[in-house]
Amino acid sequence: MNTHSSLLPALGKLRHDQRGVSAIEFALIAPLMALFYMGTVELASTLLVDRKITAATTTIGDLVARENTMSNCAIDEIFDAAVLIFEPYDGSTARIRVSSIAPNAGAPTQMDVQWSYANANWTERAAGTTVTLPNGVMAANGSVIMAEIEYTYSPPFNSVFQTDPTLVDVFYMRPRGVNQLPLTTQTCP
Repeated sequence: MNTHSSLLPALGKLRHDQRGVSAIEFALIAPLMALFYMGTVELASTLLVDRKITAATTTIGDLVARENTMSNCAIDEIFDAAVLIFEPYDGSTARIRVSSIAPNAGAPTQMDVQWSYANANWTERAAGTTVTLPNGVMAANGSVIMAEIEYTYSPPFNSVFQTDPTLVDVFYMRPRGVNQLPLTTQTCP
């Protein structure tokens, strides 16, 4: 009984001792805070890459639509410039395509690919393929330049997505100088 009587005051002191509580709380909260931090960094970097993709897509559509004639060599140069917009991220793996879309002569409500050109990471749309455009994009007796980019992004931590998300952007622009922009094929230097 003597052992218990000396142990009770020691337990009473221990119950009121607050030393180490902060360390235990920190040990419980630290992994959760680290996960929140990594998720925030991952989400912010993904949104930044998505903005770069939008900037690259609009740049491609705008530069192509400015011309009265277009060649495959000129489009290659535009694609090279668009990849630079991705920096500091690696834009060389982006799938980039630009197409001219116009109403079908026999069915004016049907939109068909007139020509399409893609970088080495993607394939062109076949001429004559039907494409669905958003309402109000196509003008009467005109055409639309459709620029597309798909990019698979590898986030720094991959704690939120668990897989690499594929970011997609499509931009439509009417040619400025002509109703339908022709594409010529050349041997590029």
